[in-house]
Amino acid sequence: MSNIQVWYRAGDEQDEWFRFMANEFDTNDAVIERCAEEYFWDHDGWDTKSWVNVPIRFALRKEKDGPIVGQYDVELEHVPSFTANEVEEGGDGE
Repeated sequence: MSNIQVWYRAGDEQDEWFRFMANEFDTNDAVIERCAEEYFWDHDGWDTKSWVNVPIRFALRKEKDGPIVGQYDVELEHVPSFTANEVEEGGDGE
């Protein structure tokens, strides 16, 4: 298994392209999903307010200054997580 270097941009109005190491056998869809995860955690993507309601357009290049080989709308899926803590008798509540 070999890795290849690709470049991605998040959002139509951004000029910054990020380098990403992808598996050469992954589909472009799979590569963009992994790029979106990296963008979220490593490039302040979590702070992108518009991502909450609408997808972000990602563009993919195989070379740093090469042509765009695909554009993808990526949606952020929220997975709720719940934690319960027992309340001792005499605590708040009934």
